[in-house]
Amino acid sequence: MALAIVAFFVALVAATAGPYDVREHFGYGFEAAWRCFLIAFVVWFVLTFVTSLRDLTLPVREQRRYRALAGQRELPDHRLQQLALASFGDFADRWWPASLAPYGSRVELGGQWLDDKTPSPFVTIPLPVLPFLRQEMDQKYKVASGRDAQTFALDLIGPKSISWQFAALARSPEGDERISRMSSLLGDDPWAARNLLEGGDARPAKLLWAMDVKNAVSMIRGAYCAGLLTSDEAWATIDIVSNVAFSVFDSWDDYFDDLRAGYALVYDDLKTIQDFDRLRDELSRSNWPVTRLPFPATPDAPLPRSVVSPLTANEDESSQS
Repeated sequence: MALAIVAFFVALVAATAGPYDVREHFGYGFEAAWRCFLIAFVVWFVLTFVTSLRDLTLPVREQRRYRALAGQRELPDHRLQQLALASFGDFADRWWPASLAPYGSRVELGGQWLDDKTPSPFVTIPLPVLPFLRQEMDQKYKVASGRDAQTFALDLIGPKSISWQFAALARSPEGDERISRMSSLLGDDPWAARNLLEGGDARPAKLLWAMDVKNAVSMIRGAYCAGLLTSDEAWATIDIVSNVAFSVFDSWDDYFDDLRAGYALVYDDLKTIQDFDRLRDELSRSNWPVTRLPFPATPDAPLPRSVVSPLTANEDESSQS
């Protein structure tokens, strides 16, 4: 704006005190003032446009600067595939799909950035302080330590999983009604939800393991950002939970179809499913790793009993408690 004002006065001086040819070009009186105003407006518009283009690239530039400060390297494909299991939520929140810390972390920067009083050096990366992140982990997951985080992640592919609840719901008095409702939300196939309860070809039932794995990966990354887990501990835990997804499902489409079913059960709302479909379509047209990397299906990999026989494991869990 300041440059536009300067441009206006420069043009005004040229129109009133410049050479005769210049003054003839500007005209006189109101006409000269109007043309000076137009020049100032054009200068303001061009500068605003150029600045806005630069602002659009600011998040990317700051992320590159963050990676340089943190000394981060590019992740190998198998790590990107594991993180892609949480890509639906990352895409919705515009988090980073190729970083263990999806929104940056003071832990990765280290040094002075571990001091709560040191402000973030970025405009688009807020870098919450560790005490705040740990409060969030405790309030959301009842996770207050690294041991808690690892235990909770394993429980998400066991007794605290949506899949176990789904399997138990199917055997309850209201099971038929809820599963019928779930199938209606998913589309025209009346057996869509019921089919998820059935295994086949020596493989366990799909249940809703996609949502459980997604939740576990997201929680582990949050624990890492909060400084509760080291990167080695976080990746080791992700190795365990991601193995469930890569063993149970055959492709990214298969995985996301099951994740969609999880949303149908948990939210029980058609608008949520429509929003899911819209966001999934946007994700598929993006250049995110999940659209470029193959799904590393490993159907013969060993799985925990909590995944292979959830109902039996659930009954054993109940008898022990």
